[in-house]
Formats: sequence, structure tokens, C-alpha cells
Amino acid sequence: FLFFFVAFSCLFFSLHAQTPAIHRYTVKDGLPSNEVYDVIQDRQGFIWFATENGVAQFDGSQFTTLTMRDGLPDNTVYKLYEDAVGRIWFLPLHGLPVYYKDFHIHFYYCLIIFLLIF
Repeated sequence: FLFFFVAFSCLFFSLHAQTPAIHRYTVKDGLPSNEVYDVIQDRQGFIWFATENGVAQFDGSQFTTLTMRDGLPDNTVYKLYEDAVGRIWFLPLHGLPVYYKDFHIHFYYCLIIFLLIF
């Protein structure tokens, strides 16, 4: 009896295994560049891409791109980070780090004042 239980369990669970889907996105899909330096997924489920032509936010169906026109200090962004309060930080090639919150790019003024004083 134990043999049939184990055999049935193995067969049942193997039939319900899922293979992860892999998608390759390019500029043809809306990514601002094919050169991607960093990728994160935030707590809301958005996927963020740091590229040489700005930062892209992907909602699962379309990309929204943030560039210098939106307030980035530089279009080339190398690093992304989500902090404890949900801000998405961007580390650009040139300029100080900035963060994205409430649909806008913000400068962290305390850091700027600290750097100007010292």
C-alpha cells in the first residue's frame, strides 16, 4: 500500500510542476536600451531596468521610461535599490543618487546639504 501511495504522489506532483517562463525584452518591446546594468522587482510587482538610456519601469505589459527630461541627473543609470519605505533609488553615471516616489524623481536634499557643508 505504501508503494502505491508514494508512486501516486510522485506522479500527481510531477504533473503539476510548473516551468518558469523566460521572456527576452528588447528595444522593440519598449526597453530604452538593449544594454541593461541592473534589474529589480519592487514590492508592488513592477520590474525596473537600469540602462544607458534611462530607467524603465515594466508593469507586465508595457514599459514606462524615465530620462533626464523627467529629472534624472544622467540617462545612464547603473544601480537600482528599493529602500524600506518603498522609494526606488537610482545611481547615475554622473550626478548624485535620486529616488522615485509618487510618480516623480526626487533629490535627497539632506545628502546635498551635507556634501555642500563638508
